[in-house]
Amino acid sequence: ASGPGNLTLDEVNPISLAEPLAPLACSGNDVICFESIQTKLIELQKRFDFVIVEGAGGWMVPVDETRTMADLAVALELPVMIVSANRLGMLNHTLLTVAAIEESGLSCDCIAVNDIPAVTDLSCQSNYNSLKTVLPEKNVFDASKVGEIVSLWYS
Repeated sequence: ASGPGNLTLDEVNPISLAEPLAPLACSGNDVICFESIQTKLIELQKRFDFVIVEGAGGWMVPVDETRTMADLAVALELPVMIVSANRLGMLNHTLLTVAAIEESGLSCDCIAVNDIPAVTDLSCQSNYNSLKTVLPEKNVFDASKVGEIVSLWYS
């Protein structure tokens, strides 16, 4: 949506699965070729100043019987941004994910806290500030301010 509009769906979304499931769980279970994804990313990076790669489901989601989204991120060698659902359990989930990303050797400098309209438990009021307190070296943002996040990373 933010690009010049001359991209095909295949260029924007080189992998499209039939169901909204972890790749391992999808029927057909086609092999996902990391090298093909890398090639398509390099092509986009030659054409655009800034390219965002979206993972599917989370850091440890199985891509196949032996690889995870973490393996794909490591292969692409890109910095990682976590988008955390603002609800009960988010702090634990986010802190575990940050630790796993850093253990892999990649950097995670940015966490976007994403409000879920139907979720209004008490933790939603404190999660953002709690993350800023326990991860002072990270950039923690309200996901509705995604322009600020991109500006920070792009600068």
